[in-house]
Amino acid sequence: MIIVEPARLWTARDAMWQTRARPRMKPLGDPDALISTDDLAARLGQPGLRVYDCTTYLEPSDPGSDDPYKAVAGWKTFVAGHIPGADFLDLQEEFSATDTKLKFMMPPAESLARAFGRHGLGDGARVVLYSIGTMMWATRFWWMLRSLGFDGSAVLDGGFDRWQAEGRPIEAGDPKGYPSATFTPRPRPGRFVDKTAVKAAIGDPRTVTVNALGPQFHRGLEPHATAGRVACRARSTCRRQS
Repeated sequence: MIIVEPARLWTARDAMWQTRARPRMKPLGDPDALISTDDLAARLGQPGLRVYDCTTYLEPSDPGSDDPYKAVAGWKTFVAGHIPGADFLDLQEEFSATDTKLKFMMPPAESLARAFGRHGLGDGARVVLYSIGTMMWATRFWWMLRSLGFDGSAVLDGGFDRWQAEGRPIEAGDPKGYPSATFTPRPRPGRFVDKTAVKAAIGDPRTVTVNALGPQFHRGLEPHATAGRVACRARSTCRRQS
């Protein structure tokens, strides 16, 4: 089971995550989950290729707000510069549940299918997802697509930051968009879980709950987000992924 907690705060000024090598880690289970900038550059313009900027920024909430942060779509940075031909996906406004005040909650499968279809992401497409500053927004969409039974997506290794640093082509302005398409959802239970499943996992020695946030969030020290972590009990394991 994989239990995912909300992402850390990121603004347009943040740099990319820097990760240490882990020589003892097993190889990535899906070799097609990542695509290099070289491979994407060679495929730009191919029929059936769909490229999407998935960037969201989490910024401090307005004074007096009860929300720990506000979600700001990366529209401005997209218009300022994006991979040629890319479209933009707004996670909070188009691809999250509308019946709750909580951020980034999974909507029904049919609602997601319609939203993806509006952006030209349909059955048989080859999809590349990227984001700015951190890859977590692209990987969020990757997981969403996987949960709907769609296996044709890959995350751009290094994201837009690497693409730009390598001096590759960039275009500005509004997206040209893709023709609408039919997306057929084939939900896979268990890719996303609700709080009932998380609570049931507490105390279960067969389950490891991983907090993928930074240590300041894990320890409840970050003032701009909900502090703390999922509780751990005897015989269960609660870890922070560093």
